[in-house]
Amino acid sequence: MPPAVPPAIPSLKIGFRLQAQEVKPLLAEAERIRDVGVPARVRLERLDGDHATSVRLMTTAPGGRSMEPLPPDGHVGKLVQGKVESGMLIEAGLYSQDVSYHMLQLADAGLLDAGRYHLTVDLLEDRPQLNDISAELIVGFQLLGK
Repeated sequence: MPPAVPPAIPSLKIGFRLQAQEVKPLLAEAERIRDVGVPARVRLERLDGDHATSVRLMTTAPGGRSMEPLPPDGHVGKLVQGKVESGMLIEAGLYSQDVSYHMLQLADAGLLDAGRYHLTVDLLEDRPQLNDISAELIVGFQLLGK
């Protein structure tokens, strides 16, 4: 993971990104995913040589006004709307001004130092009713609030 470049802050967000040409169908797909749910297990480890240290991951608490730690097994019960800073995504060729994006956040790793990390995301159950939706895993820094 490289260092965050302003205006991003080094708070790492992990989630799924949806994209579409039109906003209305994009938001409808995101709502379907939230309604159906995508049970997952998320783990992040910082790698230092041969040593790996578990990073505590957070999720949005019920009510959406605060954060709480994920359980020790990394189980994520719900997805919430999230945002990542687009500058680094643009530089990597992962963002287009011609497309609308929506992020559903699995976890927040908080403030992290640049370095090597290992991320594991396990989807725990099939959700055939979501087979027609295309989503990609996205990991990015938080957008600096105004």
